[in-house]
Amino acid sequence: LSDVFPAKGEDRWVVVSVADEEQLRRLLALVSPAQASASKDQARAALAAWCAERSPLEAASQLQAIGIAAGPVN
Repeated sequence: LSDVFPAKGEDRWVVVSVADEEQLRRLLALVSPAQASASKDQARAALAAWCAERSPLEAASQLQAIGIAAGPVN
């Protein structure tokens, strides 16, 4: 699961790369605990909604804190 997601604010983005199933589990625990066994498409939708509520730096920092490659895009 690798993509660029819109973040809070006009034309603000965060890039995210989830490398494996363990990272996907950690991602879901952060962005959508109720969907712990979600498919990649469901995870992508949950991540998109989660990113939209945060600044690019905030989203990237929280994802990096759980070992997921992420960064704000200018």
